[in-house]
Amino acid sequence: LMSSVETAAIGQARAAGQVGRLLQGREQGYLTQTLPGAGQVLTAYRASSRFPALVAVHLDRNHALAAWEREARRLASIFIPLLLALCVGLLLIWHRRRQFAAQQAELDREQQLAASVFEASTDSIMLTAPEGSILSVNPAFERISGFSADEVRGQNPRLLASGVHDRAFYAGLWQSLLQEGYWHGEIVNRRKSGGLYTALLTINAVKDPAGQLLHYIGVTADISARKRFEAELIEARLAAEADNRAKSVFLANMSHELRTPMNGVMGMLELAKRRMTDPKGLSQLDKAMAAADRLLAVLTDILDFSRIEAEHLMLDKAPLTLSAVFEGLRDALGSKA
Repeated sequence: LMSSVETAAIGQARAAGQVGRLLQGREQGYLTQTLPGAGQVLTAYRASSRFPALVAVHLDRNHALAAWEREARRLASIFIPLLLALCVGLLLIWHRRRQFAAQQAELDREQQLAASVFEASTDSIMLTAPEGSILSVNPAFERISGFSADEVRGQNPRLLASGVHDRAFYAGLWQSLLQEGYWHGEIVNRRKSGGLYTALLTINAVKDPAGQLLHYIGVTADISARKRFEAELIEARLAAEADNRAKSVFLANMSHELRTPMNGVMGMLELAKRRMTDPKGLSQLDKAMAAADRLLAVLTDILDFSRIEAEHLMLDKAPLTLSAVFEGLRDALGSKA
């Protein structure tokens, strides 16, 4: 009498499907079944206890679920994009947190590295507030200055002042820091024990991205030993230059003093040659004159050596006869050979 299946008709054979078989066990119930020409249906049945009649109601599954499916699709069209957006948002948040964690880890590593450099540096490092009070110092500062970190924390760096520098020196230092944010130079400081030491000091101003001054960092290298060594080198150089000048003066004087008697010897040899008539005697006098000339040339070379050191040597071009040089060598060394 009633069906949601359009093809169902009154009096159609086996229109109840499996209901006839199930009716033998129960007078009422429901089931899912497939009817010929109707497809899959939801069936509910009930037999009358007073009349020879059976009521079987079939609902097409797709027809019954159509509204639910439409609503489900509508809700899915709303919630699936929201769910996808939520998933994407969660993924971005997770990725951002990983990036932040990686950046934090890198920052921690950099801080640990900076702390290790701060602690292990052989140079004294001082960290001060913008107004100049000491915030922190490294172990090298304690070793070089003799002051402990607790003694200088909160103090002004002027406690290291030696009294060697005047007000203009410190005024120029602060002027450079305020204008350029940097100062570098030598400074004489005082240790806790009262002794002085020369240091090579570099001060840098540290600012945030907005340009606001955060603090100052001063790095000090103790160069007292180097300065003493430099002074010793300068003193040794001056002494060597004085010795060299004395040597040059001595050589020049000796050359002049020896040239005077040599000129006398050569004059006497020249006079002897004029009176000599024996050819053998003349030859001997000639050799003596040649030896005297060579000795005079040596004295002249000694004088030239002094001129070379004084950078006053003048070169003269003169003809040279090799045969004459060889003859002179033969005359000087022939008899010994």
